[in-house]
Amino acid sequence: YSAALGLILRAENDYLGWYDPATEEHIPTLQTQMARAETAEAQAAAERVVRIQETARADTAEAQVQELEAEIRRLREGR
Repeated sequence: YSAALGLILRAENDYLGWYDPATEEHIPTLQTQMARAETAEAQAAAERVVRIQETARADTAEAQVQELEAEIRRLREGR
């Protein structure tokens, strides 16, 4: 225990780090925070790709609907 910091040095899941008894959580290291940020950025990028793909599919479907509606109009006018 560090009285100056008010923290405990503790091992948990093969991880040695500072533990805050007030929050009952490990204090994340710079490396841990950077890894979390990189993971979050990768997830956000993947979600953007999925949204772009969904938009493209919706645009394609809308174009197909418009083509089919135009074909129906042409067929009706031909009667």
